[in-house]
Amino acid sequence: MWKNLLSTLSLALAALLEAWTLGVLIQGASDPASLEWRPATFHALGIALGAFGFHLTWPQSQRRNRFALTLFFTALSLPLPLIGLILMGAFRLVLRLRPRHMRNTQYVFGEKPFLTLEKPEDFQLQSVRSVLEILSSKDENLRRTAIIGLRSADPKKSLPLLRKAIQDSDEQVRLLAQTQFNRILAKLETAVKRMEAGLPDSTHRASDLVVLAEHYHELVYLAVSSQETESIYLERATQLLTEALDLSPDLTAARFLLLRCQVKTPDIAGAKASVQTLLASGFPENSLLPWMAEICFVERDWNTFLKTLRKMDASPSCDSRLADRLAFWLRPANRTEVPA
Repeated sequence: MWKNLLSTLSLALAALLEAWTLGVLIQGASDPASLEWRPATFHALGIALGAFGFHLTWPQSQRRNRFALTLFFTALSLPLPLIGLILMGAFRLVLRLRPRHMRNTQYVFGEKPFLTLEKPEDFQLQSVRSVLEILSSKDENLRRTAIIGLRSADPKKSLPLLRKAIQDSDEQVRLLAQTQFNRILAKLETAVKRMEAGLPDSTHRASDLVVLAEHYHELVYLAVSSQETESIYLERATQLLTEALDLSPDLTAARFLLLRCQVKTPDIAGAKASVQTLLASGFPENSLLPWMAEICFVERDWNTFLKTLRKMDASPSCDSRLADRLAFWLRPANRTEVPA
């Protein structure tokens, strides 16, 4: 409120000074020798007050470089009093106007909306659409725009969509998706390397080792590298977790992450030992059921596999994302290979 009041007073006083200066210059145009020093002084004061007033109410998006704004205002106001002030006001008004040929279109990634400005004649968007739906559309221009819009999304969450777009029929969509995918992968790998280099050469803290192992495991989970690279990441994560458990044998987070790495490797004997250790330490069995089911599946122990799935289905804490898979495996028609 006080900014608007102060800005109004500054601009009003600047307009009076500029109008007076312009009037004096017009009257003294026939006799330049009669002009005194006051017009130049008042003109300078008018420019200063006008710049100050515009600074207070200038659109936030255009206020990043105050020096450029002041220079621009001075350049408009310096040649002729009052005219520059009017032009600057008109320019400020234009910046606040919303172009008629543009409208807001809302893209949704998961539950998070991303607002962009698109031409309706090009994209014909009438409602909110998911990025996955847009990437499945026939409009190649719209698919390109969706890939560019993913730059504002969480990089790790956008990787599956970029992986889909890399297989697109349009060359530009493939190029945009591949470039962005490589950029995200490079950042993730660089971050892990920096964390690796930041570990001290001597005694490590177990928590630091677990955090670094989580980053290696995440690179594997995101499936952003080749199988050979994933094997290297899993091996390094397992090594870090083993070292962390040597320092702190009761560190449950390290043991649970080690179980996930062992299932992924797969190291079934090590995974079964980790499950027993976690259960003995009081770790909730419901949280271990998906990994126990994975172990049974790899061993082809169908009876235990079926019992584990039933426990998961009856558990209130079961991940809802597993509902479809549970329904498939628990359907009688899909269990013909389970011995009686």
